[in-house]
Amino acid sequence: VLDQLMPYTNDTLKIGYSKSQLDICNEHEAEIWNFFIKNDLLFSIEPAINKEYIEDGPKTQVLGEGVPGYLGLYVGWQIVKKWAAKNKGVSMDSLMKKDPVQLFEESRYKPG
Repeated sequence: VLDQLMPYTNDTLKIGYSKSQLDICNEHEAEIWNFFIKNDLLFSIEPAINKEYIEDGPKTQVLGEGVPGYLGLYVGWQIVKKWAAKNKGVSMDSLMKKDPVQLFEESRYKPG
């Protein structure tokens, strides 16, 4: 939604990362994704696990100092961006009503 509403705003402001944090995520997107898949984190509803990857923070403990918190937001953003690139012209209303699992499957997101 922010990409639609604020197309000229720097991505660091949209996600709340510094430039170096966003650069790290972009550079290691495939490794981050593989970590989520290998550890079966994608559809987790476990509060302790979700806290690690959804809450803001200076780092993600298991991935080390350079990797910022909020990784779930970053990965979700990349999935939606991939889906949106394949579905140009879809309204924001339609996007917001889209079933998340269906959106994920249709995105065919797999960085790397």
